[in-house]
Amino acid sequence: MGVFILEPGPYRQHLQAGYHVKQACSERTGTVCAPCPPQTYTAHANGLSECLSCGVCDPDMGLVTWQECSSREDTVCRCIPGYFCETQEGDHCSTCLPHTACPLGQRVLKRGNHSQDTVCVDCLTGTFSSGGNQEECLPWTKCNAWFQKEAEQGTSSTDVTCSFSGQFYTILSIPLVLAVLTACIYFGRKLLQARLVAREREPLQGQGQDDTVKYPVTEVGHPAAEEETAFNLVDSV
Repeated sequence: MGVFILEPGPYRQHLQAGYHVKQACSERTGTVCAPCPPQTYTAHANGLSECLSCGVCDPDMGLVTWQECSSREDTVCRCIPGYFCETQEGDHCSTCLPHTACPLGQRVLKRGNHSQDTVCVDCLTGTFSSGGNQEECLPWTKCNAWFQKEAEQGTSSTDVTCSFSGQFYTILSIPLVLAVLTACIYFGRKLLQARLVAREREPLQGQGQDDTVKYPVTEVGHPAAEEETAFNLVDSV
């Protein structure tokens, strides 16, 4: 529908939604009405000379366009995922805030949406949570393994700390001690056997030297010298 004129009269000054007064009426002429231009609107019957500007959904403020503006309705904004509306005006949201992260010792009871913040609840005794977006608290660790004991009690935000008792380290050291003793005995026997073998060989070596046969060496003179000696004896007789 384009521009139209209302007949003169006091009840014809309020225009229907989507229009504005282009020219006011006089005693002789009626009111000239015109539709709202793009990006403007009037949501109710009015006598405005200009339509209202459409709103803008600013992503930096956590807003996103949910419904585009028309000549009869303003833009409808909603919060982006991870945010909820702090200031709601009908279906339109003008201010968004990020969802709350549950603190230590609490879990998520109900996840937040575009219109409601996250709802958190305390962990029950015997469970803990490091906070954030955990939907369930974790049970405390049970120190029920062999030789384990509870070193530090758990809280709503920390787990139980387990440690090994002194008996564990005592028992753990027994195989090591036995291994060392076994090694000492083994190498001690080896050393003793080596010494005994060495002592047994010493007398045998001495006896072998005493049993060696020694023959006398006789010096034999030169034959020519012996003959000369014999002749000398004959001449002297």
